[in-house]
Amino acid sequence: MSLDKIEKYNSKIMERLSLYLNLQPDFIKEDMIDELVRECNLDKKEAFSILLADICGLDTIDNMEDRELYDNYFPYMIHHLDIEKYKNNPYYKNIKIPNMKEKRWELKEDKYKPYEAFVYNDLEKMEDNRLIPQIGFFDTEFTFPVVLENNREWMLITPNEIETMEEAVNEAKGRVLTYSLGLGYYAYMASQKQQVSSLTIVERDENVINLFEKYILPQFENKDKISIINEDAF
Repeated sequence: MSLDKIEKYNSKIMERLSLYLNLQPDFIKEDMIDELVRECNLDKKEAFSILLADICGLDTIDNMEDRELYDNYFPYMIHHLDIEKYKNNPYYKNIKIPNMKEKRWELKEDKYKPYEAFVYNDLEKMEDNRLIPQIGFFDTEFTFPVVLENNREWMLITPNEIETMEEAVNEAKGRVLTYSLGLGYYAYMASQKQQVSSLTIVERDENVINLFEKYILPQFENKDKISIINEDAF
């Protein structure tokens, strides 16, 4: 493909996916997947890809450009995720987020519905300059912790956070400094490592620190490694 065509496809796929993810990420339902799997002998990822392409307005039968876009993006873009991989993540297994409200803050659990689409990892840039969004789905309901500020989502621990923080967790060693607390995912995962002797967190919001120290930090096995500085990191 020419560079001009790749840039055209990059823009088109991002535009169509953005609309879908913002307006109707849970449009695809189990019965729609099951029908395609049964009648067309497809696996769930293939069925999901076909349905998503159709909902995004791609004519992969009669429009050759749409077919080319589909063939060069969707096989690398759609991921049928293994729910057990994330359920066995140490943070999910060991840290329990209570349902509570405190002033403008709320801790709770949210969920992805079966076949709800979400961004599960960073864009992947291919050698030919294709920009491939990384879209994941589960075939069963998946719950995850979230913190709200004034009823607006402030921080959550989803597969996206786990995948995009993996490299930083793997590289953590010695005396570690990190900016922003969130729900403490990075702090927990890094503090679990023997190679990490201490972990200092810089967080500017005192209320976030108080929630963390009251409800989450006591569950850390290695809480003695953690120290928090209430300042603006920048």
